[in-house]
Amino acid sequence: MTHILRAWPQYFGAVADGRKTFEIRRDDRNFAVGDQMVLCEWCPDTGRYTGWLMSADITYITDWEQRAGFVVMSIVANAPIRAGLTTTRAVAGTETADAGTTGTETT
Repeated sequence: MTHILRAWPQYFGAVADGRKTFEIRRDDRNFAVGDQMVLCEWCPDTGRYTGWLMSADITYITDWEQRAGFVVMSIVANAPIRAGLTTTRAVAGTETADAGTTGTETT
């Protein structure tokens, strides 16, 4: 399964350059080892996607020492790409968008 998720710039950059090899997320999507996530860089200051995204494979999951309903996932990320997509529908392939489009969807 593929999960499309927002990632704030500081976390997106840390995954992209290899410093961050995990994600801590609310387990509201039934994450599983072998699933793939697509991290879409989201700027909370502007309320827009930046157009950068990267895929990552989930290799391990635990809820040890986490708040109820949260999990830690080990991930192996691929190189980020500049997709020019600024909405989650565009990332999912259900909408055509360009870098000038304002994203209003929530993930």
